[in-house]
Amino acid sequence: MNILQTIILTFVGVFDKVRRLNILLDRCLGLRKSYLTMVLNSIKVALAIEEKIIFEEGASHFHNYIAVGGQLKLTNQRVIFKSCGSNNYQHEIYIPLDQINKIEFFKTLFMNPNGLALTMKDGQTENFVVDDKKSWKERILNLVSPSPI
Repeated sequence: MNILQTIILTFVGVFDKVRRLNILLDRCLGLRKSYLTMVLNSIKVALAIEEKIIFEEGASHFHNYIAVGGQLKLTNQRVIFKSCGSNNYQHEIYIPLDQINKIEFFKTLFMNPNGLALTMKDGQTENFVVDDKKSWKERILNLVSPSPI
């Protein structure tokens, strides 16, 4: 066996290991994603009469400077955050839509542009980490100040 054949066999072996590792990672990520979906679907919130959920997604809320995982829900009356049951910092937040004064974006850890800050009329600000901050802002603004017909 010459040196070229040895190099080719080495690369084939490495590529096969990388392919197998990618398959394993895909399976693990798939399990993680289905587990997260199951956890998020288990978070239930009591709604008021005629209150309807418009949008919801897994999110984190900064509670006492700690990012707490849970679910953020937008209804036709308020923004609701509820932490997941496996969390040591379990809490719920209810922000009536008519109390939201300002919606801003921020970077988490000064580099990830995934922060959503809701400032209320009393000056209090609640910070969240979401996947689609622009969609959240647009949906909230549509409910807070609906466009004229």
